[in-house]
Amino acid sequence: MNRSEKLRVIAKFPFNAETDQEHQCFPHFYTPNKLQFERNHNLIPEIEAEDYELLLGKTREDDDPIVLSLDDVKAMPEYTVVAYTACAGNKRRYLQDKYAPIKGLKWHVGAIANSKFRGVSMRYILLEKMGLKEEDLKGKHVVAYAYDADFQGKHFEVSVPCEHVLDASKEVTLVYESNGEALPKEHGFPIRMLTPGCIAVRSPKWVNRIFISDEEADHSS
Repeated sequence: MNRSEKLRVIAKFPFNAETDQEHQCFPHFYTPNKLQFERNHNLIPEIEAEDYELLLGKTREDDDPIVLSLDDVKAMPEYTVVAYTACAGNKRRYLQDKYAPIKGLKWHVGAIANSKFRGVSMRYILLEKMGLKEEDLKGKHVVAYAYDADFQGKHFEVSVPCEHVLDASKEVTLVYESNGEALPKEHGFPIRMLTPGCIAVRSPKWVNRIFISDEEADHSS
């Protein structure tokens, strides 16, 4: 792991930690990778670059998906985006004394980070790589299914409306690099689906499958 000992640990299992307040003011615009907060719902999966596969399916049940290696993804036209990621629970601990009990981890103010990412536009993936048509995607959802799973074997997955993903101004991107380095293991190596401007749960790590669904993902918390 490349995480700093300066992170404030919120939970040990699964590991969740935030940037300590005294280390939040940096001399650089981007938050160093090793000092970025970690929000994990499950254990961090072990994935080797040479074994990685990204499956692109038109439906959840697609039995003939496009199969890409990490090198295949990196060979596509690259897209660079500067974006912050932030947990929806950031500052939650300061609300617990003023309101009714709030479910969730008690974050201080360090569950937020800013990075320069490099990857491939999800619009390109859907329209060019998968050959889908914008008119056929109206009202549907892009589901990102991750490698990490709970102890019942349920894999983490989230969805984002197709209209949002296809909007070039939203800059939804499959990223493999953060701040000039390969995406760190604890932040989604090899591939993360970045959804700028949305809470970080919509930027799932360790993405294994991308497919289209009529329904929203049923496991995103």
